[in-house]
Amino acid sequence: ESLSCRLVFVMMQYCVAANYYWLLVEGIYLHTLLVVSVFSEQRLFRFYLCIGWGE
Repeated sequence: ESLSCRLVFVMMQYCVAANYYWLLVEGIYLHTLLVVSVFSEQRLFRFYLCIGWGE
């Protein structure tokens, strides 16, 4: 195998890994937005808790 082939393979693997990590970061960001928007209202927290766990 030539050096250029190995470099292209390494770059391809790097791009795939970077895409997965970027997807992870976007998911964490959206999860944080959702948690902040839902649980910022403490008066509704028990209501959400009852819906989720049933009481």
